[in-house]
Amino acid sequence: MRSDANAKLEAFNNDPSNLARLKFFIESSQNINVQYLGASAIKTLLTDHWTRISMSEKVGVKNYLIAYLLNNDLVTRQDK
Repeated sequence: MRSDANAKLEAFNNDPSNLARLKFFIESSQNINVQYLGASAIKTLLTDHWTRISMSEKVGVKNYLIAYLLNNDLVTRQDK
């Protein structure tokens, strides 16, 4: 079971077309572990596959992350 889950997660980490799905998991799940795994997979995609991601997708992810952090009070007032 665990190896199957790891294999599925690895597939998400290797395909930049999964960015939209990963953002959906982060937004729609109330489970902190799902949110963490989604964020971790986005980080892996961005760092390992930077050259395979289009500029518009990079800008979109940047805007998404900034909005998510601000909307979910994950940035302190001093940082805002």
